Amino acid sequence: MNPRITIHNITDYNSLLNIVYLELESISRRKPQHSIDTQNPLLNCCQALFHAGAVTILAQHRVHDPDFLAEYSSYYSKQFTEVKRLCTRLHFFKETKAGTLEPIEYIDSIPPENYLGFITLRPVIMSPVGASILSSEVATGFIRSADVFPVHIMGKLLSVRGTPFMQQDNAVGACAQASIWMALRTLRKREGDRAHDPAQITDAATRYNANGRIKPNRQGLTQIQMIEAIRSAGYSPHSIWLGQWHNQNLAVMNAADVEIAKQNIHPYIESEIPVVLLLIHKNGGHAVVAVGHTWDANIKEFKTIEVSNSASLDLKFVHAISWIPEFIINNDNSGPYMKFPPSAGGGTGYSMEQMVYAMPLLPSDVFMSGEEALSIGLTVISDLYQGFATAADKKELEQSALEVAIRILLVEKRKLRKWAAKITMPKELQDELRMMDLPKRVWVLELHLKVIYGDHGKSNIPSLVGFVLIDPTGDTATNSILMFYLNKNYPLDIIDTGSFIHFNDGLPKTGTQTTDTTPLEPIRN
Repeated sequence: MNPRITIHNITDYNSLLNIVYLELESISRRKPQHSIDTQNPLLNCCQALFHAGAVTILAQHRVHDPDFLAEYSSYYSKQFTEVKRLCTRLHFFKETKAGTLEPIEYIDSIPPENYLGFITLRPVIMSPVGASILSSEVATGFIRSADVFPVHIMGKLLSVRGTPFMQQDNAVGACAQASIWMALRTLRKREGDRAHDPAQITDAATRYNANGRIKPNRQGLTQIQMIEAIRSAGYSPHSIWLGQWHNQNLAVMNAADVEIAKQNIHPYIESEIPVVLLLIHKNGGHAVVAVGHTWDANIKEFKTIEVSNSASLDLKFVHAISWIPEFIINNDNSGPYMKFPPSAGGGTGYSMEQMVYAMPLLPSDVFMSGEEALSIGLTVISDLYQGFATAADKKELEQSALEVAIRILLVEKRKLRKWAAKITMPKELQDELRMMDLPKRVWVLELHLKVIYGDHGKSNIPSLVGFVLIDPTGDTATNSILMFYLNKNYPLDIIDTGSFIHFNDGLPKTGTQTTDTTPLEPIRN
């Protein structure tokens, strides 16, 4: 019998791949096939880990992986051909080479920050990548929908911050089940340990509406079935229709509609909420999960959003999506942290122009969508500008709006208070944010100085000059606005001090001046 833990040195990419393939051959009793259809996710995981500096692999054998055990119980245990029940888990480390050290000597000597995550190998040669988590540092860009997961190896506690990944296994589920699993597992700790294994997702999705064989589930799930699976896990599946281009004999969505879709999806990604995307690809329907975005500080064209008002002002604000050229997705048939561009350029890859629906996994106590929160927040901003229109030149006010970048995101109360306690801000505002009554979460519409907003690609910088706090359990402006804050640095030179205003039943209730000196660092970059 193989030892439970073995250690391997990586000298180059081929040596890494050889180690992984030998472990896969050992557990599946079949030689790995170099096929894009089945091995692409594994190859992309290996490439990402190697480029992140992986130099050592700890192979953990005979792993009781709960997700594969559920698949095994549901399907493989009933097959005539024997399939192994246990998995192999490969742990990757950077910087610290193993040399001649034994596994225990190595694990006891490595700094925790050198851990890059793990790949779970299933004993299924056609879909070998089981429940895996690679560190977000292997990706280029911002991985927003992620969490820190504890990992125990030989009595040593390590952790990896990342988004769980799994390759689809058609025995119990297709791309839809894999995408839902990745989304649920990402939120598991944050939202009360609610997560289903792939077999449970299939059972929940097909409980009331089956459109074919349940096992094997090679035909996948419909949109309605996916909604039911998400709802059964305790979330509010907000289904966003992204247009009917596919019903108009169009091959893909037009570029203008892609930008609108990006704006609608962006608030959820910024809120660290995974978004399941339904696509119509030339090869058929597909599902992926959006988990982050790339960043371009040197943009040439800004995407703006118009704000109606009664002062005849031509108000346009720059949307934060301007700095985001691509989303980052977990795609079960290609790998984790893959770039998702607006267009495939006529090629065969996946892109935003193929999107049909977006389904962010909203917490069940959030009744207001990001689109609704943005509209309500902009109503407050519109009222502000209407008031300023009597004291300032209209053209200057319109130009000042164009110098502002807006971003909206859902923030947990505890994170909002932690942010207020941590960063430099006026004491009056700081105390109020830490003490005021708040719901469990709030929508935050942020106003940033556009000229420096692009620098957030490097670090979190002071660019925030205003924000609106919105109650996500409300549904209209009259019962949703909680607070509005304005920094003295914006707009123009109309006000000498900053201030924040409390609202009650949609109307300003009390106002407090603040001793501002500079813009604030935002809640998270």
